[in-house]
Amino acid sequence: MYSDTHSLGNKQEELELCAQPESYDVIGITETWWENSHDWKTTMDGYKLFWKDRKGRRGGGVALYVKEKFESMEVSYGDHKSSTECLWIKIRGIITKGDLMLANEEAYRLWKGIQIAIEDYKNLARACRDAVRKAKAQLELKLAKDVKYNKKGFFRYVSSKQKHREDRGLLLNRAGKLVTTNADKAEILNTFFASVFIGIAGPQVTGSSSYSNACVVPPVAEEGLVCGLLQGLNPHKSMGQDGIHPRVLREVADIVAQGHSIIFEKLWRSGDIPDDWKRANVIPIYQKGPKEGPGKLQAH
Repeated sequence: MYSDTHSLGNKQEELELCAQPESYDVIGITETWWENSHDWKTTMDGYKLFWKDRKGRRGGGVALYVKEKFESMEVSYGDHKSSTECLWIKIRGIITKGDLMLANEEAYRLWKGIQIAIEDYKNLARACRDAVRKAKAQLELKLAKDVKYNKKGFFRYVSSKQKHREDRGLLLNRAGKLVTTNADKAEILNTFFASVFIGIAGPQVTGSSSYSNACVVPPVAEEGLVCGLLQGLNPHKSMGQDGIHPRVLREVADIVAQGHSIIFEKLWRSGDIPDDWKRANVIPIYQKGPKEGPGKLQAH
């Protein structure tokens, strides 16, 4: 620790408050401005003090506090007449903590004396690199073979190798102004994607709306048909709003097929579907052309 105090006589208590909690090994002070009347205030518990005052005029002076656990002594380099106060101290002792030295010595002894451990480490590191390299090659080969059925996985891997991804950027609203907030962007994309799926009404079926008097018999959602459709789900597709992965439905198709067939049958007869089934995760993907228009984005 070093400090330029400009008269340490009235700051001794402050110095002790700063030094004791941190347990500094060496504390250097300049501009002590000490006199013989200040000798009783200079000592600190646990430290050995060396100091030198300015001769002939007021001010100046240097002091050095050294921990008592170190062997320290003042060194004289001849009788020089320099006006600058200088203090030379020789310090001997182990400053590094004992536990740290013991750990370093033990680690160095293992490294120095047992060459086999180093060779084993090199062999394991080499084997690990080879295993990672082979696993990476197998993954790339599998993605290339299954690209016809798992396009998402292939393009996801290709995208992960890119250095950066381009942002969606700003979008133009109907007034021709650029929108910046996420809420406004979502509203523009929602309006555009909804307009794409608005179809033209087809010919209406005449007759009674009640199935009890209708001539056409509604199809029956058979359990076997539902089970076959569930088993044909693509396991590489992402999850929907319900959080159930297609792979899970595919594996438990024979168990949940009966319940699903009953639900489908009742919904068909009632002519309505739950609101949760009308929701979807829509992700805009840029195709080509200006990025400000929503028509250049594809719903995914």
